[in-house]
Amino acid sequence: MASRLTKYLTENGHINTSVQKGGIPGIPGCLEHATMIWEAIQRAKSEKLNLDVVWLDLANAYGSVPHEMIQLALRMYHVPEVIQVMLDDYFSGFRMRFSTNSYTTNWINLEVGIAMGCTISPILFVMAMEVILKAAEGSAGPANLGGGCSMPPLKAFMDDTTSICSKEDETRRMLTRLDDLMSCASISGASLNPARSLGPAVAVTTYDSSVWDDHWLYWVGPGLGALLAVLLHRLFFAGPEKRFLQF
Repeated sequence: MASRLTKYLTENGHINTSVQKGGIPGIPGCLEHATMIWEAIQRAKSEKLNLDVVWLDLANAYGSVPHEMIQLALRMYHVPEVIQVMLDDYFSGFRMRFSTNSYTTNWINLEVGIAMGCTISPILFVMAMEVILKAAEGSAGPANLGGGCSMPPLKAFMDDTTSICSKEDETRRMLTRLDDLMSCASISGASLNPARSLGPAVAVTTYDSSVWDDHWLYWVGPGLGALLAVLLHRLFFAGPEKRFLQF
């Protein structure tokens, strides 16, 4: 079922592989995205253009997808009803209970979460993320890379998403839209993970070639930003047992 569903979605153009490259057989998504984003940054530098690049990570990605959202995605992409019923029966069997020294709870039906390790889970998660990406992509236009070249404002590999915008206000709208979609209506309980999200701004309205001659600045900046984000996250949001640096 997993391979047939993947084939159906890709052959009918329901998964935009120029944006989402995770979970699609035959596509080296990480390599392609990394190469394209690197090329976009280099073009922005050479063409003296503004470019905001933000790497985003979704906290508790697989465990945050409601089963109802999977059914919504299946209906949106016109997956045959027999497949919808089979998957609904499959997820309705997800149950758990808790035991202590003094009592054991009744079985609890799980309505949220995709099982990691199941062969059909990756394509179902990609479907759920595709709903989010399509709802958010209108928040910004294609990033202008000069020379008639442009790039879609979103790139994704499973839940790891990159926002690429030419204007600061577009970046703000995109991040706000993504956060609203993930934390409110679409993915219950999910949120952007600040400790694993970072993004340098390639702002070259006033261009100084001497800045870009020192390439180490480009690499050290995001690294320090990521380290600072981790420290702040552990200090203010983590529990007492995780506030010490434990890498």
